[in-house]
Amino acid sequence: MKNFRMPFLKMGIMMDLETFKQHTRNVESFLNQEVKAFEKHAAEITAEWEDFERAEYYENSHDEYWELSKVYPNIQRKSELISIYTILEDTINRICLVYQSSIENPVKMKDLEANGIIDQGKRYLEKVVLLDFPTSHKSWKEITKIQQIRNSFVHVAGHVKTGNSDLIKYINQSQHLELKNNKIEILSGFSEHCLNIFEDFFNELFTRMEALK
Repeated sequence: MKNFRMPFLKMGIMMDLETFKQHTRNVESFLNQEVKAFEKHAAEITAEWEDFERAEYYENSHDEYWELSKVYPNIQRKSELISIYTILEDTINRICLVYQSSIENPVKMKDLEANGIIDQGKRYLEKVVLLDFPTSHKSWKEITKIQQIRNSFVHVAGHVKTGNSDLIKYINQSQHLELKNNKIEILSGFSEHCLNIFEDFFNELFTRMEALK
């Protein structure tokens, strides 16, 4: 079941992912430069001060430094995660709509009961398009973890239930995440890591789509 629109759709998807990757790199670089500029300025103006004066300056500047090094990056990374997840939803939806407009089947994507757009798209591709959806592929398995992390920020402010051992294990093994008091902290590089996972997933998905008879 080949569709001439799919190669162009794939090309557009990969370009979008690469553009977003570059954006996340630029933002992380900017945030890092702001912190370094603050540290450099503080070191320069306190270079000839007495120790007690320097200590007082750093104490008074703590809130500003905390905002630059922790608060602003956390806000940015959470926003990126939500935006990135929207890319995943939108892309799966676009793929399904292409099939929906080209195959003769009365069942539409909206007709299927599901838990969200991604699950609905997955069900449509499996049940209507008869695609061997890459459920067992490592990229999809990780996407389910990313989905849980996104949901935790949207619904419970980043908190993780103590009984969710699989997600806790994933977070503890990730170099881009930390868990503090059962709350997720996103570190530098997680947005780009997610985009790389999405890229791997879509490459696998399109390979299976091309194999359809």
